[in-house]
Amino acid sequence: MVGEIVLNISMTSDDENRKEALLVELIDTGIGIDPKFITHIWDSFSQEDASATRPHGGTGLGLSICKNLVTINGGKLGVTSELGKGSRFWFTWNVGPVFQVQPVENIQSLSTFLSDKRILVIDPVTTARNSLVRLINNERTDAFDTAKEGTASAKMLRERHNEQYDLVFFNVLEDNVQEVIKAAKELREICGNDNLLIILMVFWSAEGHVMGQEVMKEIGDQVITMRKPITQKRILNYLLNREISKPHNSVESPADLSAEVYHDRNDSQSNSNDAEDVNMLIDEKSSSNDQKSARKPNLKRTTPVVDEDRKLKSRTRLTSKSKCILCVEDNPINLRVIQHQLTRLGYQSLSATNGQEAVNLLAELANYLDDPNSPSNHRAEISLILMDCAMPIMSGHEASKIIRAMKPPISQIPIIALTAEAVLGSKEKCLESGMSDYLTKPLKMEQLEEMLLKWLND
Repeated sequence: MVGEIVLNISMTSDDENRKEALLVELIDTGIGIDPKFITHIWDSFSQEDASATRPHGGTGLGLSICKNLVTINGGKLGVTSELGKGSRFWFTWNVGPVFQVQPVENIQSLSTFLSDKRILVIDPVTTARNSLVRLINNERTDAFDTAKEGTASAKMLRERHNEQYDLVFFNVLEDNVQEVIKAAKELREICGNDNLLIILMVFWSAEGHVMGQEVMKEIGDQVITMRKPITQKRILNYLLNREISKPHNSVESPADLSAEVYHDRNDSQSNSNDAEDVNMLIDEKSSSNDQKSARKPNLKRTTPVVDEDRKLKSRTRLTSKSKCILCVEDNPINLRVIQHQLTRLGYQSLSATNGQEAVNLLAELANYLDDPNSPSNHRAEISLILMDCAMPIMSGHEASKIIRAMKPPISQIPIIALTAEAVLGSKEKCLESGMSDYLTKPLKMEQLEEMLLKWLND
């Protein structure tokens, strides 16, 4: 089953107070929330699962801040949820008088431009499929949730009415790539290779970009990719600038160009880093794809990037290769922020997404250190570990105990605890598990730098 997250924004009115308000709803098909926990969901740092190896985080400060802001505005907020089905968060936001905006004339709409076209939408996600149909706003649009139904409709249209589709939208997901390729080729045979334009809708990510490119190569000409979210303006801009009958193979709206530039820049930077003889980094992609199994780390090389033009304006400094820091953090955004801070301070870094991965990595590096035949320039020396406390599979506390039981020099590496639980007893618990010191999130650059100087004597 394909899950979804839906954001609905509408206007609501309070007749009694004569006020207009925005109604914002965020609906998901996730794991849901235990009814016992809902009463505490607006509290700071509340947890449905109090264990250190919980697979999902708690509320942190986000919902508490939202509650305060909505209360200041005079609005309301609430949540409904069902375990195993999902949740609905909502709030109202009071706004001033809303004036009717006169529509701009002489601007062609997407529905007008496509009024004489036959359109097919194939998307297994009901909400996304219905949204696209409303966006197109064309009575000659057919929409189905499977490619089989779409190709059957094309055959019937051709046989009974001697008509064919001019435009087909595919929602490309990881689990339906082959189905899309097969259906696209069948539709080409039914509708004619020169008459059918195929639009592949993919996620806005590097993975979505690569997936779209691979599908395009399989299908051939008359194919374009669009990154979600799809808007009327983006579709119309493309179709106005290029006739449907002309061959083409991509959409180059400003938004897509920005994403491709970002993707290409990161690819080139990664290739550049791989060529240099520096310490090793756990491949975040391979380790985050399946956190349910603690696999051996897949290693690649990386190094801090120093901007020469801004070097004097920042605190970035070059250090020896031995000053390498292992970051153990299950939240990918937090991990990226921490590594960015370390890069600004001039440190190289390794990463792991749970305690088990960190233990596996240290055991593997210990073997490098013990093996007299291993090349000295391939021996990665970890000088310090930044360890999150609450992580799935293995917590930071458990990992620290295992690390302290290893042979020197691994067992002697300073371990700094990272936690959002700034409550009495948290620091003592970290020290009891073998950790050396304690930092609370969010990390501030000054505090991080001071802690690194304290333990690295740098």
